[in-house]
Amino acid sequence: MGSQREYEAAGRRLEVSRNDLESYREWRLREEERLFGKIKERSVGLHDVENLHFHINALRLEELNKQRLVAEAEIKLLEARQKLEAAQAAYRKAVQSRQKIEEHRRSWELWAKQQSEQLAEKELEEFLGTPFRGFQER
Repeated sequence: MGSQREYEAAGRRLEVSRNDLESYREWRLREEERLFGKIKERSVGLHDVENLHFHINALRLEELNKQRLVAEAEIKLLEARQKLEAAQAAYRKAVQSRQKIEEHRRSWELWAKQQSEQLAEKELEEFLGTPFRGFQER
């Protein structure tokens, strides 16, 4: 079933995105601490502070991008789940329709068999000239 595979793949992509975000977040925090530590130990000028601010903003922007990727993966998973549920509903409906058709076919076959037997009895009665009461053993 393609929808099932798509749903499972979307789930795996979401898990990878979440793991990537979490790893990046941990690394970013360590990196910010390292950058702060570098300027804490010495006297710095305005240019150094602005440069630090730029690097920290770039790191946080990348984290926001990874959060966006997680949100997109969550949406894809939701869409895949909806598609899977729709496919499962369509399958159940098709099975029910097939069962109904099969029931109708059996009913029609029974009706046709009864009609055939009644016609055969009628023809036999016409041939014998008396009502047919079935075969009797002698």
